Amino acid sequence: MDNGEFSEKLMKLSLMIQKASPDKQKAFSHLFLKTKEAIDQGFTQEELQIIIVTAYQISTNPQLKQLYSILMGEFDINPEGEFH
Repeated sequence: MDNGEFSEKLMKLSLMIQKASPDKQKAFSHLFLKTKEAIDQGFTQEELQIIIVTAYQISTNPQLKQLYSILMGEFDINPEGEFH
């Protein structure tokens, strides 16, 4: 992406954020600050991109969302239940 394209996308994002709901503005602020903290802790751009793409995939794919909840201990597994 060249500088002109980046500037155009940044302007569109800025306008979208200005018009967004307070919850979306808060989510943006939280994401921005956490990303800055991650960079300050040594995460690379590529690592952050992988994290973001993975988070997006988990949030949009029901099977990945279920697997994530199991891995993160958010899902109670019934030992007597049926498994497929």
